[in-house]
Amino acid sequence: MMKKNKQLLTVTMILMLFMSLIVSAFGVGIYNDPIKIKPGESIDLAFRPQNMVGNTDYTVEPKFTWSEGINVELLDNKTIYDLPSGELIRVNFRVTADKNAKIGEMKEVRADFTPKAQSEGGEPLGIETGMVASVKILISETTGDDGQTPIEKKEETKVVNYTSKILALLALIIVVAVTIIYIRRKKKNK
Repeated sequence: MMKKNKQLLTVTMILMLFMSLIVSAFGVGIYNDPIKIKPGESIDLAFRPQNMVGNTDYTVEPKFTWSEGINVELLDNKTIYDLPSGELIRVNFRVTADKNAKIGEMKEVRADFTPKAQSEGGEPLGIETGMVASVKILISETTGDDGQTPIEKKEETKVVNYTSKILALLALIIVVAVTIIYIRRKKKNK
């Protein structure tokens, strides 16, 4: 019986190790304080998606939304970005305040980043959970970011692709099956 317990414990530990390998982290660096902008002027900013945990390469596709009274223009010549494992990238954009924006108004730029894990052939493995980044824009008498740079890894979201979920479900089924077999054999031996 002691041998069976050790076998069950070993199988469980191996499956737990396997489960920890199928999760990776994806985050986006954001700004701490509001960015000041004068009515009618523009400022160039950047969000910094990062892939610092695991060994899965991703592509990310930011979808920008913004408050009324400002406009956002993507400065890069692409809408989908490669995000290799262990790296962080820049997604550059320009914010322009309307000429009739009122001093003291607070606006917001938001980007929803949807990561897609890449297989070795470069094809997406499945739809992923994403990350939201935002920056507050203060309509002000001056324009500037006060030397701010996006904070590294302000938030982190776990990203698990569907292939990983299927593998995790199969592992769970195996654990349940082994446990049921173990319990039945134990009852037969009594």
